[in-house]
Amino acid sequence: ETLAIVAYKQPVLRATVESIRGVAVGDMLVRLREMNLIRIVGRAEEIGRPLLYGTTSKFLKVFGLSSLKDLPQLDETSPQTVPLLRPAANDMDETTGELPEPDSDDDMDKDTGDEPGGELQTGAWINLGQAASALSRSVQHPLCSGAHGLLNANPVPAGLSKGDAGYDDALNSIGLTAWERQVCIPANHDNDLHKYKQDFWKLRDLTARIPVGFAFQQLNSAVLTFTLQNYFRNMFDLPMFDPEMVGRDSVSEQNRSISEHVPPPAIFTASLRVTF
Repeated sequence: ETLAIVAYKQPVLRATVESIRGVAVGDMLVRLREMNLIRIVGRAEEIGRPLLYGTTSKFLKVFGLSSLKDLPQLDETSPQTVPLLRPAANDMDETTGELPEPDSDDDMDKDTGDEPGGELQTGAWINLGQAASALSRSVQHPLCSGAHGLLNANPVPAGLSKGDAGYDDALNSIGLTAWERQVCIPANHDNDLHKYKQDFWKLRDLTARIPVGFAFQQLNSAVLTFTLQNYFRNMFDLPMFDPEMVGRDSVSEQNRSISEHVPPPAIFTASLRVTF
């Protein structure tokens, strides 16, 4: 049932599958991925960026389909139901009528190569509004931590302000860069300098599967899996925070400011799966 829902509703969220089935399907989705019948095809454009699932080329082969267009038609009078799928005869267990289990460490460790692990987004801009609000009000901000240290150690002489003779020479002696002069000094602050490219790259999923059946007796197979998600990333132009903290209705929308959305966290998981 879970596989049929993914096939007909793809790209589909786990929450959508569970709402149709009425039960938790987390373990079943993991099992179907191990069998290379479904894969992660992306992330939804909503808070938390939940995973989207779809079927694989092996799914088409197992069920004797040339494309997804060959799936049996849905009953339009019952949109929340999907037909049950039956494997092609040559892929079925003759006694149970079910798909065979992966029966070796090699089968379970096979790299199918059709699951995307990274994401690159370009073309949008972002206004780092919270930095502009702080710095224009003389509030120290991490973006100007170096400049704050220099100014605290070598303050501009009292009574000397922008436009006065000797003002530029004083800033030169402190060692501030041109950008720091325009951003980190409230009297000079320019809000337009807080617009950055929102381009980013993230390695969403890096997984290593290690067959360890040799270490156990009386087991059919054993596989140790390590997964690292959202750990390796490059924000390119944005100096701090995360581009995915912004609200966005579509990939092509031009974002204007940081909001309070929580970006996908970096997660490390380890699991051991054994078959008796």
